[in-house]
Amino acid sequence: SLAPPVSVVRSGDLSVRLGFIALEGSAPTVCATHWRLSGPGRRSRERFGRVGGERENRGGTLGLLLCEKTGDQRRAGMPHTSSAPSMAPAAQGGWPDPTGLCCGIFAVIVGQALVIAYHYWHVHNEHAKRIQKVKGQGPPPDTRKTFLRDCLEHLSQPEGFILLGGYLIGTWMFNLMPASYYTWEGGVNPVHVFLQLASQDFIQTLMHMAEHKISPKLYQQSHKPHHRFLDPKMFDAFNGSVADTVCMILIPLYVTANLIHCNVWSYMAFGAIYSSWLTLIHSEITHPWDPLFRHLGLGTAGDHHVHHRCFVYNYGHLFMWWDMAAGTYRSPMAIESFNKDI
Repeated sequence: SLAPPVSVVRSGDLSVRLGFIALEGSAPTVCATHWRLSGPGRRSRERFGRVGGERENRGGTLGLLLCEKTGDQRRAGMPHTSSAPSMAPAAQGGWPDPTGLCCGIFAVIVGQALVIAYHYWHVHNEHAKRIQKVKGQGPPPDTRKTFLRDCLEHLSQPEGFILLGGYLIGTWMFNLMPASYYTWEGGVNPVHVFLQLASQDFIQTLMHMAEHKISPKLYQQSHKPHHRFLDPKMFDAFNGSVADTVCMILIPLYVTANLIHCNVWSYMAFGAIYSSWLTLIHSEITHPWDPLFRHLGLGTAGDHHVHHRCFVYNYGHLFMWWDMAAGTYRSPMAIESFNKDI
């Protein structure tokens, strides 16, 4: 007797369900096979949505292979079940394919590498402008040694990338993400990426306000460690507390994932942009795009420095729209201790 297929393997243009249970005597055994159909001349896969075939296994038990629709049929307008699965792979009897997870983590790593390389060049540029007034204007006095030390500290923060990496691995491998996140079809959808960024920042802003306003004890246990930086540097971006990361990053991430159902490509793009942007707004120097961003209401390093210095303004990170609507926005130009040419 046979049980339903327990996993899915996609090969080329054909998606094949495989894996079945053969009951031999009293002990069930798991049998699996891989059937790949390729080439343009297979009439069976051109004409039928499902192809049934029998294959003899070593124990003499017969198994049934079910093959899903091909690219030819999708182009003809026939439905394709793998484009929008009703459940993620783990729910069908196995661990999800970690390829998407690894690519997503790699995208974040590449984004951080580019941000660090840019910051190294920019922080040693003689035209770099400090956001806050300090003794001796000009670029910060970072040497290669201190830059490397601060960079390594930034990358090794347990409440930063280590905790975030654990979240990404756990939610992916334990099948806690919506099924669409496990699909590769469609490429990057800019609308989905924007909606993820907006949703993440809106929820993060609400959590940020809650940490500040609900109770002094909550603030002390969560967000206060990050606020010891009144004039933060870029590498202070994830230097805070575990509770702060959970409240302001992980919870909004999971809520956003369940609100915006996108594919793995859009998820990767969102992750790389979000982590890079969150790092850049902690920079101690201005960025070339800051005037344009400020005009559009997008978060800049100057905007976030206002929050670190004044505490009660600019709770948003990526977008200042929420603060503008709530009346909590304050321009860095209006702060006396800030430089005016930023």
